[in-house]
Amino acid sequence: GADADTVVADLDRSVAATRQATALETNTNLGTEIDEVRQAAALATMADEIDLEANALRDTLESAMAIPTGRPQLVGEERGVYRIKNPGLSGWNDIIDEAVRLPVGNRLGPVPGIAFDPAPFIEQIGELSVFSPRRDALLMHLAHPMMKRALAVLSRCRYASAGAEMSRWTVRHGDVPWGADALVLLSIEELAVNELRETFHRWVRTVALPVRNGCLDAPLPHTDAHSRRGAQPALNTEARELARDIFEDIEPELKNVLRDHRDYLTAALRQQLETDGVQARRNEDERYRQRQGEVSELIQQTTVRSLEREVQQLQARRAQGDLFATDDQHAEIDQSIEKKQEEIALRKRHYEDIRKQLAEERRRILERLLPDRYTLAGTAQAFPVAVEILLTERST
Repeated sequence: GADADTVVADLDRSVAATRQATALETNTNLGTEIDEVRQAAALATMADEIDLEANALRDTLESAMAIPTGRPQLVGEERGVYRIKNPGLSGWNDIIDEAVRLPVGNRLGPVPGIAFDPAPFIEQIGELSVFSPRRDALLMHLAHPMMKRALAVLSRCRYASAGAEMSRWTVRHGDVPWGADALVLLSIEELAVNELRETFHRWVRTVALPVRNGCLDAPLPHTDAHSRRGAQPALNTEARELARDIFEDIEPELKNVLRDHRDYLTAALRQQLETDGVQARRNEDERYRQRQGEVSELIQQTTVRSLEREVQQLQARRAQGDLFATDDQHAEIDQSIEKKQEEIALRKRHYEDIRKQLAEERRRILERLLPDRYTLAGTAQAFPVAVEILLTERST
C-alpha cells in the first residue's frame, strides 16, 4: 500500500481544501459605527429626495381618498393621530374593513385612528425610548394596503381612460428667484430598458425653470422634494389666470426642455452602462475562472486520486503474488483493477463534462447575456408627469 507520508500528505490537502470551502469571510474593519452613520445619512438623503415624511404620507392618502367626494377625509383627533371621516367611503370601504378595522369575532370592529409618524407610539421609560403598539391607533407606512391603494388610485388618474383624471398642472405661491416672474417645476418620469427588455432605470425628476419676460431661463441646481414643501396653494382667480398665461407662453419651450432632457439622459445612461458592463464582465469572468479551478481541485483531491491509489495497491499486490494464490484469485484482482480503471475514466469524463458546461455557461453569460443587459434598447424615455407654477404674492 501507500506509505505513511503519502497518506498524511493527502489528508493534509483534504483538510486544507475543506477549510477553504467552509471558510467564512469576516470583516476585520472596526469602523462599524462609521458605516451605520453613513447608512443612516444615505437613508435620510433618500427620504428627503422622495419627500418621505409624515405630512407627505398623510397628504398622499387624503388626496387619493378625496377624489370621489372631496376633502377632508382625515380628521385630527390628537397630535399625530387621525380619524377616517367616512369608513364606508365608496372604493375604500373594502380595504378599510380588511386592513384597518379591528377584528371582533365574526363582526366588523371599530376603526382605529391612523398615524403617519412613530411619535404617538413612543413611550419614555427612564432614559429609554420604547416603541409601544396601541390598540386605538395604527401606524401607516408605504407598504400598508391603504397606501398601496392610494398610490394606485393616483397613478390611474394620470391617464384619461381611467375616468377620474386630474389636472396635470398646479399653481402655488412660493419661493421664486429674484427677478423672475415665476418658477416652473416640471416633473419628468424617466424610463429606460435594456436589450433584454428589463427596466433598469425608472425615476421621477423635477426640473426647476425660472421664467423671465415670458421665456424660460437656465434650470436651477437640483433641490430635493422635501425642501419644496413650503409652497401654498394659490386660491384666487387672478393667480390661476396669470399662471395659465405663463404656461401658454412657455409651453413650446417646455417641449424642447423635455426633448433635451431625453437626449441628455440617453447619453448619460449609455456611458454608465458601458462602465458598469466592463466591471460586470470582469467580475463574472473571475467568478467562472474560480469555479473552474475549484472543479479541477475537486477532481484531484477526492475520488480520482483515491481510486488511482487503490489501483496502484491492487497492481502491487498482483505483482508481489501470493504463495497459495489461485488463478481465480489473480483473475479477480485483474477484474477489480479493470473496474476501478473504468470508474476512473468515467469520473474523469464526468468532470470534463462539468468543465465544458462551465465553459459554455461562461460564454453565454459573457458573450450574450451581459452585453444585452448593459446595452440600452433604443433611447431613454422622458414623459411629462406634472407642471407646477410657483408665483410670488406680489405677482397677483
